[in-house]
Amino acid sequence: MHISLCREHYVDRIRGIVSDTIKKFEMIMPNDRVLVAVSGGKDSLALWEILSTLGYHTDALFIDLGIEDYSEFCKRECYNFGKEIGGKLIIFDLKKEFGKSLMDVVAKSPRKACSVCGIIKRYIMNFVAVKKGYDALATGHTLDDEVAFLASNILRWDIVQISRQKPVLESWHPMLAKKVKPLCMLSDLEMMNYALALGIRVCEEKCPLSTNAFSPFMKKILNDIENRAPGTKKNFYREFLKNRSIFERTVIDDIKIMECENCGMPTVGKYCSFCKIMGFA
Repeated sequence: MHISLCREHYVDRIRGIVSDTIKKFEMIMPNDRVLVAVSGGKDSLALWEILSTLGYHTDALFIDLGIEDYSEFCKRECYNFGKEIGGKLIIFDLKKEFGKSLMDVVAKSPRKACSVCGIIKRYIMNFVAVKKGYDALATGHTLDDEVAFLASNILRWDIVQISRQKPVLESWHPMLAKKVKPLCMLSDLEMMNYALALGIRVCEEKCPLSTNAFSPFMKKILNDIENRAPGTKKNFYREFLKNRSIFERTVIDDIKIMECENCGMPTVGKYCSFCKIMGFA
C-alpha cells in the first residue's frame, strides 16, 4: 500500500479490501455462520475483529495444543481479545479431547514438529466447524503466507497442492467444511500496521517448536525479492489466480476417496493422517 493515510482511513481501507475480497470470491454469504481460527497472532485476531465489524456472524476457535507455557499464553490473549470485542471463543483442548498433547505426539513421531502440528490443527479446525454446523471456516492466511506456500509447492512441483490453493476451498464432502482466506490480498506488514492502529495486543512469543520451520525462511527470500522489486509478491499471486486453471485437477477424479475407519473423515487410505499420527490407527 504505497499511499499515506491517517489511522482512521487506513483502518477503513484494510476493512474495505477484506470486504471486497470476500465479495469477489464469494467467500461468505450475509447469513453464514463463520468460525475463525485464532492463534493469538496479529492476523487471526485482526481477522476476527474485521469480520465482526463488517457484520458477519463470527465465533472463534483456539486450539490448545499443550505446548508448555506458549499455549497458555496465547489462549489467554485470545480469551481477553474475545472479551474486548464481545465475541464467543471456543477452546479445544487437544489433550483433554484426545488424550495427547502436541508435545506427546511430536516426541513419538518421525515427522518434524511443524508438520505434525499442521496435520492436527487442520483436522481439529475442520472437525469443530463441521460438528458445530458452521457455514465457513476462516483462517488468517495473508498474501505473504499464500505466496510462500505457492513458491514452496512450485519448487517441489506438487501439482495437487498447487491446484488446491485458492482463496476459497469449497466443501466437496459432508465431513469437510468450506474454507476461506479473507486476508489473502493483504501483506503481513499491512496486517501488522492494522493491529497497531487498533491497539490489538498479540501473542509475540515464538512457538518453541518452530525453530527450523521452512515457511519463515521462504518468506525471508521472498521479502528480499520484494525489496528489490516492489509489487512482486502481489503480482505473483494475482497472476497465479488468473492462470491457476493450468494446474487445475480434481483430487476426487484422480484418487479414490474413502472414509477413515476410525473417525469417518474423508481420506485416501484406510485411516486419515490425523488418526495415524495420533496413534489411533
